[in-house]
Amino acid sequence: MAHLIDVQIIADTPALRAGLTALLNDPRLRTLGGLAVADPPDALSPRTHVIADDARLITLARDISQGGGNEAVVALTELAAAAATEFSTLNLRGWAVLPPGADGEDLVMAVILASRGHVLLPAIDAAGLFRPDTEPGIRTFEPLRDPLTPREQEVLDHLVRGLPNKNIAQRLEISESTVKYHVSSIYVKLGAASRADAVSRAARAGLVTL
Repeated sequence: MAHLIDVQIIADTPALRAGLTALLNDPRLRTLGGLAVADPPDALSPRTHVIADDARLITLARDISQGGGNEAVVALTELAAAAATEFSTLNLRGWAVLPPGADGEDLVMAVILASRGHVLLPAIDAAGLFRPDTEPGIRTFEPLRDPLTPREQEVLDHLVRGLPNKNIAQRLEISESTVKYHVSSIYVKLGAASRADAVSRAARAGLVTL
């Protein structure tokens, strides 16, 4: 049996907690229930915390980061820039920032990738964040020397969603061999050795879209 990802939902109303629980109904996830506050971090049972509470988002994330780097955070928030800037300074295993209206597919994928140590931002927010002149201590994205082509970016977007080459070929209406060519080019440009490594490096370069 595949290892399940433990997910703790934190939201300020019972209705919102119930709605997020329904969106996270996925066989790869094990939802531990919804809370109004975060449980104390447990080093023996790392979790990915889904937070939908702008008023307490930063405080909750700071509390969760006390788990020794084992905890991940996915924030549903209108405050993308503030959240990303704060999260980049915390000791988190991974994190993601999504708009409050994100659908179930995007939310599940964000939870999975954050739990694996990736950093995810919507492209519209990533473009303006983490410039070289940001304050000391803030992690910056690493620009590529050889930018991806539009087609390579499309292929990368599907890689992030975990699609195999055959499905990517069908969606983009190109041959599977062409997909393999683009994937190889993406690996070279990102300096990646695997799909997981490519996703991680793409996130650091601000290329990941949800």
